[in-house]
Amino acid sequence: MSGRDRVPPEDLLPLPGVSVLGKDGVWRDAIEPITKDRPFVGTFAADGTKRVSPDPWDNILPGDGEYAKGVGPGRTFARLLRDDHPDWEIGLLPASVGGTPISAWVAGGVDPSDPVCHPYDEAIALARKAQAEGGEIVAILWHQGESDACTRTAGYAEKLQDVIRNFRRDLSLDDSVPFLMGELATFYDFRIRVGLADVNAAMYAAADALPAVAVVPCGDFGHKGDCLHFDVASQHLFGARLYSAYRRLCGRPLPQVVLLGDSIRIGYCRYVREALFGQADVLFPSENCAYAQRVLRSIDLWKNGQKWRDDIALVHWNAGLWDCLHLDGEGPLTPLPIYREFIARIDRRLHHYFPDAKLVFATSTPVIEAGYTEPSHYFRHNADIEAYNAAAREVLEPLGEGIDDLYAVMAEAPAAEHSDATHWYTPAGTRRIGEAVLRSIRGALGA
Repeated sequence: MSGRDRVPPEDLLPLPGVSVLGKDGVWRDAIEPITKDRPFVGTFAADGTKRVSPDPWDNILPGDGEYAKGVGPGRTFARLLRDDHPDWEIGLLPASVGGTPISAWVAGGVDPSDPVCHPYDEAIALARKAQAEGGEIVAILWHQGESDACTRTAGYAEKLQDVIRNFRRDLSLDDSVPFLMGELATFYDFRIRVGLADVNAAMYAAADALPAVAVVPCGDFGHKGDCLHFDVASQHLFGARLYSAYRRLCGRPLPQVVLLGDSIRIGYCRYVREALFGQADVLFPSENCAYAQRVLRSIDLWKNGQKWRDDIALVHWNAGLWDCLHLDGEGPLTPLPIYREFIARIDRRLHHYFPDAKLVFATSTPVIEAGYTEPSHYFRHNADIEAYNAAAREVLEPLGEGIDDLYAVMAEAPAAEHSDATHWYTPAGTRRIGEAVLRSIRGALGA
């Protein structure tokens, strides 16, 4: 929760209407690092020497060659909350202390790394100060458990529920105030992995047992290179997911959008997700969805494995480039009549698992045929891609499904936007596709 990765330029700018209450009782601009829980958080010279401000709670903006460390999810959450409520003044109360066990989060509990630090008591004191100034606590954000996963803490599930009850009791909060948690990630070393499932299960048990408690998935997050702390992109996504859970608990859930497709989709999916922060939750499998038969077989596996809701608003999907791939001179991987049948079955299966969703099929993008040197054990022809796209349209358009013609978009793109000799794209090309996908999604959702 505290954050350890380097701060990008956008997180060094103030957010209108958002401020942070320091432990000295002073409100300041919400500039990262917001949480100053350890000495290795702050601003550093190029040689790693920490720059120290006369005011220990104030940030020093990094100069040339310098950098700041410490990005958490709170600032993203606050930004999205402010976007939804432009008349609100948003206050962040940073109280997290990295590496602390659940035993530190009780009255009188002590940080094992700093015996003068009492995490729970200090969090309560900070929140009460904000309340005394007229502030209203609208949510509590929580991410903790790595230490307890290491030690396989006995009774962790019960202790976590006690923490939630204690926060609400000691701050006089109604049980309807959201308590929002994030899973532990999947990238840790074996010392944490041994107890990871138990800690995550305890969070979901708390969400089942207590009102207005939610857990967001973090299994697809990346780390900053240490197999321990979330990277910047994951912290931003964490904040967005926490905010989505907040809206859902407040009775205003964001629509969920699913993206399915091959490596072309892998290129643009994160761009689309970030562009829709605060407007929609964008979900997708981490792996390449590849050919149509795999999509057909895997829909329920992806849905259940990633805990997608039943009320998905839109599925934007593609299969085709793998299907029309010629292998070892034997013709396309999926013959066209079978591909046509698979497309129809995928459409039916998507409607079965996501009955409320609008479906949009994305056509497969063109290739540079000259890049496939002969003889080659595999190659693609644009004529085949066009035929497979036409077959999909012939199946789906009479059913009223949407079509996002990415083939037409990229057929007009300059060759320089290809990143290899055949079918992949540069960042500029990927952005062009991503913009087209965004237009399609927003149009389908009426956004």
